[in-house]
Amino acid sequence: MKSNTFTDLVRRYEMFGVRVEPEIYEGKYFITSRQAEGTTKYTIRRMDDDGSVIIFGTLHGFTTRVGAEQWLIGQRR
Repeated sequence: MKSNTFTDLVRRYEMFGVRVEPEIYEGKYFITSRQAEGTTKYTIRRMDDDGSVIIFGTLHGFTTRVGAEQWLIGQRR
């Protein structure tokens, strides 16, 4: 997915039922969540300078936002 601004990116994800958490880490990493079958799963994503977004880690790889956040902080040290 490619976006011009972070706000544009949030709107696009929300159209697909994906919530973008408000925190941005190191200016490019962010966490998204999606609810399916009664559970919420979290994904870490990275927005590159050209506006493209890639999954950093595993799609829906975390069961809690805190877990995704701790993993991201630990990986970036």
